[in-house]
Amino acid sequence: MGEGRAPLHFWETGEGPPLVLVHGGLSNGLLAWSRTAEALSAYHRLIVVDRRGHGKSPRLPRPYTIASDARDLVQLAAALGLERLHLAGHSYGALVAYEMAVRTPQAVASLHLIEPPMLTIAADVPEVQALIRRSLDLWREAGRLRSEELAARFLAMVAGEAFVQQVRTRPVWSELVAEAGRLPYEENPAAYMPPAFTAANFRFPVRVYRGGRSHPALRIVAERLAHWIPGARLIHVPEAYHEVHKSGAPFEEALLDVTRG
Repeated sequence: MGEGRAPLHFWETGEGPPLVLVHGGLSNGLLAWSRTAEALSAYHRLIVVDRRGHGKSPRLPRPYTIASDARDLVQLAAALGLERLHLAGHSYGALVAYEMAVRTPQAVASLHLIEPPMLTIAADVPEVQALIRRSLDLWREAGRLRSEELAARFLAMVAGEAFVQQVRTRPVWSELVAEAGRLPYEENPAAYMPPAFTAANFRFPVRVYRGGRSHPALRIVAERLAHWIPGARLIHVPEAYHEVHKSGAPFEEALLDVTRG
């Protein structure tokens, strides 16, 4: 397993066509993808990034935006000499992956969007409206909250109070709290307006993944996004929660069906 820094911190493993993995909020590359990497590295050269402000990547400059995160990925791909790559992102990282695909479609071999919180495309749906309001409230208060409270409220919003109570007892809780410190400085995905017209320019396979046990609003958004992007397919994993990529074989086989193709 190798590591590097150019301009983001990343680690890589495996051989084959490059596949860049982008983590979501309250996370980092290792925390999000270590379990999945073991299966995918048999087929791909994996580049697993820490987004700016997360993990071992630089903290500055800020504020962080989805567009600036995408620029970081474009620069990283150039630094590594990756002319064409497969790209997968989870949650906030899926928005970043989408934005990178918009900016450099010629560099993308396939795009895999795992429950992206692109809430504005379904803002007419009551469940999505409620999540937007809750998200806007949290971001307004974020600068006044300690990291532990930020982590608890964010996870409760996405996964429910029962999940927060469970995860507080696990060793991973301290890592989630540490990563929550980025939130007050980042763009709220509930306000993200995707450049709709550019999706028609995608000439590569697009898969949108959703978990059957995830937040109802995120399931709705995933389905709408799969219809909204021409040629995209929705991959529904009934037993998965928001972290669909941690479901194991159902996610890995769906992704590899495209990337090995």
